[in-house]
Amino acid sequence: MPLNNYTPCMNVDQRRDETELITSYFQQGFTNVEKLEFLKLHGIEFSSSTLKRRLQSLGLRRRIPADEQVSQEDIERMVEHELSGSKCNVGYRKMWKHVMTKYGIAVQRDVIRKCLGWAQVVGKFLQRLRDFDLYNNSDPVQVDLIRFCFMDILRDELHKIAEM
Repeated sequence: MPLNNYTPCMNVDQRRDETELITSYFQQGFTNVEKLEFLKLHGIEFSSSTLKRRLQSLGLRRRIPADEQVSQEDIERMVEHELSGSKCNVGYRKMWKHVMTKYGIAVQRDVIRKCLGWAQVVGKFLQRLRDFDLYNNSDPVQVDLIRFCFMDILRDELHKIAEM
């Protein structure tokens, strides 16, 4: 299996700025220990406290202040978008990690779990319809019809689950 471009050991030859590397590894969701080890591959070595200080100076933090938090609707849209793509069969922890790394936001796992709970039930329902040839997701008319019929119900249920 080939390594992706963002794999730290693939970019050792390239001369990259220290702040760019720290930001990149932060956005990929690595722990501080992993970041320090990857930075050593680039010839950059410093202590854990220095890394924490640099992260703070760059404004990189895992917890988002209350005034910058993402709305519940935005999170639901992100999860729906990911479920319609290649992440349709992942669990809530993997989806949580993916939302953190792709969108660069920090969300509690519980919020993602609640969003996925109902969305996966609907996904199984649609899968059964496909199995019995009652629904074809490659037909845009059928997809729009399902959205028209069920989107309000889904959104209301997701809001109820999120309020629990």
